[in-house]
Amino acid sequence: MRIGTQYQEINNNHLFDEARKIKQRAERKGFGAAIRLDGTTDLLWNRITINGRTIHAHLKDMGIYTYDYTKNPSKFRDYEGDSLTLSYYAKLNREVILETLKSGGNLAIAYAVGRNGELPTYQVINGEKFRVIDGDISDLRFLDDKGVIVGLRFKTPKVRGFNKEQFFKNSAKLDRGFVVPVGVEL
Repeated sequence: MRIGTQYQEINNNHLFDEARKIKQRAERKGFGAAIRLDGTTDLLWNRITINGRTIHAHLKDMGIYTYDYTKNPSKFRDYEGDSLTLSYYAKLNREVILETLKSGGNLAIAYAVGRNGELPTYQVINGEKFRVIDGDISDLRFLDDKGVIVGLRFKTPKVRGFNKEQFFKNSAKLDRGFVVPVGVEL
């Protein structure tokens, strides 16, 4: 137990040291600081506390803006960061998607257009049209308009043996994966 506590303290100190450095670099350039805490795990940062306060609360006290993406709609209920974007995946409930968009949340969708392809201008979901913005211009989701689709170009992995055509063909079956063909209603 004691080793775990020491390890946690070291990690927390490292996180806050890095956050201070990010803030200092941003301020030197005349910007505010923003941190995306989680790139892939969908960890519930709002449940991790230090001295009874969440990491988001500590970072806010430091003047640092926090944002993230999630595939977990329930994360919206108690998210303490500044901006959260829902990420599309095939089995995500369409009613949850509509509720998110209509309440001012955004939905990120990876489109099967490739690195230089053109994103759609709108996406139809359950018969309703939503504007698509180009999410590849910047990763700063908190600057986006509200209630929009954040369109991302799916960049195929550079792995030997990866069959791009087969991947996109399988993506056309909307019960799989997370990449959406342009022009398909969700």
